Amino acid sequence: MARRGKGPINPREVALIELVLQTDRPMAKKQALQRLCGLLRQGYRLANPLQVKGLLFINLRDADSKVKRWAFNALAQIGGLDDVQFITSAWLDSRSDGEVFEAGLTALAHILPRDALIAQLRSAGVEFDATAVMAVAQQSDYYSDDLCSLTLDIDAASTDQLRSAELLIGLGKAPAFLFSPRHQVPDVIGDFNAHNDPIVAQYSFWATVEHPALGLKHTRIVPAAFSTLPPNVQGWAYRLLTKDKATASEHYDLIIEGSQSAHRVVREGVAIGLGGVFYDSLDIEMVDWLRDEQDADILEHILEHMARFAANSSAYRDEVLRAYRISAPGSLLRTKLEAANVDDKISLQLRRIALQTGEPDFFEWISGGHVTNNNQNNFGDNAQIGGIGVGAPGNTGNVTFNNADQAKAAVDATLQELLQKLNLPTAPSGAKTGAELVDAAIKKPTKPLLERVVSWLKLAKDGGESVAGLGTMASDALDKLEPALDWFS
Repeated sequence: MARRGKGPINPREVALIELVLQTDRPMAKKQALQRLCGLLRQGYRLANPLQVKGLLFINLRDADSKVKRWAFNALAQIGGLDDVQFITSAWLDSRSDGEVFEAGLTALAHILPRDALIAQLRSAGVEFDATAVMAVAQQSDYYSDDLCSLTLDIDAASTDQLRSAELLIGLGKAPAFLFSPRHQVPDVIGDFNAHNDPIVAQYSFWATVEHPALGLKHTRIVPAAFSTLPPNVQGWAYRLLTKDKATASEHYDLIIEGSQSAHRVVREGVAIGLGGVFYDSLDIEMVDWLRDEQDADILEHILEHMARFAANSSAYRDEVLRAYRISAPGSLLRTKLEAANVDDKISLQLRRIALQTGEPDFFEWISGGHVTNNNQNNFGDNAQIGGIGVGAPGNTGNVTFNNADQAKAAVDATLQELLQKLNLPTAPSGAKTGAELVDAAIKKPTKPLLERVVSWLKLAKDGGESVAGLGTMASDALDKLEPALDWFS
């Protein structure tokens, strides 16, 4: 049955995906591609797919195998016959990576007629075996008869075959009796939760999260034991707890446990999972998490959640507006917050901030220059203000340095003078935060710490954070510090 279309993907979301695909952040690119694939599978479409398609071709050559794999997956849904040459070239070049090679095969299967695909496989020396059948069936219904004739023996199947089977399950393409004529897929998928191959185990939870008819009742591991799983498996196991509001609310304490994990991949899984879920008192925990989290990507996921549910929490609104205000115009974070937000009142406030803080020149805007900077996401990596990371957008160019020694001497003198003024009894109350940042930068003058100082000074200069009383001090310090940043690492 043909899938009913749901209309075009929100232009703000498309803009975000395009922006991310032009960065050098493989994790963010993979997640953007996963998001794109999910929307396309749900029946949404790209109003103008050409630009996205061009970016997908570029990412087929990415150094990260997961980015390449998901670029193939996206092309499997929006690619056409005119794209076969590009896809085939990248596919053949990926033969050393089984998962990427399989993803390329899946894309070709969606585009090419059956006979043409079989001929393509034959010319590439690829056998049309069970593994190939499961790959080509992921995005095409032309091979459903071949797929239904398969019965995959759990004990004899290779790990690659099990992974392919789980992908089919998550995509809703697996035959009901893929593993056994007596037991349907929902009765079997949980058997892989503790598989000795961590990717097979991970995919079992991924499939359970993705398939609308599967849920927590289909697992073989109780939620209280999720923390004993390998970190990559935990990341998806905890996401299963956030699949819907009722499940998330019931497992509130375990979700908090996951958010406090020492493993980044686990915390990220929880943050992504909570992106579409809100329930009473969650905002209290999320604000605390925002202030404690140090990872830039996870901070962005938390803020996206807050932007999506800003109407439910005044604390969320405050954090979103502050993060938007202190991030750079045209930055990746601002684009993410705009795409996630569904509250018209917040949208107006975001727009007002954008106008106040400046936007790209009109001619740069229409030429697309504002989305090609790989370092536009200045949020999170470089600064920490009140628990929220921010970055410093550019320098003023008022001062120049000829060598590192000259720059470091000027920075030290500026910081010492600044610290002295910030510690004066007459300094405004908000100066305490700045004094702590400056003191840390004096003790360890690294670029990230100096960027924290610069970001705070920008707020002080604009009269934010209750430090308007600093007068010209902030502006003078900025003129000396910003141009020196490039001399630090």
